Amino acid sequence: MIKKVSAIAILLLIFSLVQPLKLSSEPTKSNPPFQVGERMVFAIKAFGVTAGHATLEIKEIINFDGHEVYHIVVTAQTTPFFSLFYRINDRLETYLDTKEFYPHRYEAQLEEGKYRKDEVIIYDQEKHIACRKGKEIKIPPRVQDSVSVYYYLRTLNLKTGDVIKVPINCGRHNYLLTLKIKGEERIHTKDGYHQALILIPQSLTLEGETTRKGQATAWFSVTEKTLLLAKISRAGIFSAQAVLIEWKRF
Repeated sequence: MIKKVSAIAILLLIFSLVQPLKLSSEPTKSNPPFQVGERMVFAIKAFGVTAGHATLEIKEIINFDGHEVYHIVVTAQTTPFFSLFYRINDRLETYLDTKEFYPHRYEAQLEEGKYRKDEVIIYDQEKHIACRKGKEIKIPPRVQDSVSVYYYLRTLNLKTGDVIKVPINCGRHNYLLTLKIKGEERIHTKDGYHQALILIPQSLTLEGETTRKGQATAWFSVTEKTLLLAKISRAGIFSAQAVLIEWKRF
C-alpha cells in the first residue's frame, strides 16, 4: 500500500501512440513561468498522514548535444516512519529544451522497497527516436517524459473546456495522456487563497487501450501556472494527495 503513495507515481498519474499525432495545444514562445532556481516541495499524504515528500528543482541551463536545456531534478523520499514499512528513495532528471519545452534526455534512479531501477533515455526529437539500453524506440512528435510533461503543461494557455492530449514516453512504451480542464474554483493553501483551474485526467492510453486506474484531480494555479494540490483515489478505499508546501520562485 505504501508504494502507491510514491510522490512521483501520483504526479505521473495526474500529469502522467505508437503513431504520430498533433498536440491539442502548442507551448507559448514567450518567457515560461519558470526559470533556474525554482524549487517546489510537495507533501504526499495518505490516510491523513504525511507519507513522504517530493521536491522539484530547476538546477541550471546547460548545453546538451547542441541544445540549450533546463536541467531539472525531482526527488522523492518516504518519511522515516513510512520507510520502516516501505522505503522510497527516487531521483528523476530531465533535460528540457528551453525553446520547444520537450526533453532531450531523461534519467531515473529508483529505490522502492526491494525494487531498483537505473535508466537513461536519449530523445532525438527530430527523428522521433528514443535510445534506451542501446535499443531504438519510435516516439511520437514532441513526446514528453514523466517529469517534463509537468513543465510543458505550465507553458500552455489553459482555459475551461480545453482538452489536452500529450504523448508521454515511459521507457519501452509510449502513452497518450488526455486531460480536460473542468473549470475554475478558489482554493486555500498554506500561503493563502488561489484561483485554480481544475484538471481531470480522462484517460491514459497505451496502444489504444486505456490503462489508467482510479480517479485523480489536480488544481493548477491560474496566475502562477503551477500545481497547488492533487488528489487520487482507487476503488473508493485508497486515497492520497500531493500538497504544495514550499515554493521558492526564481
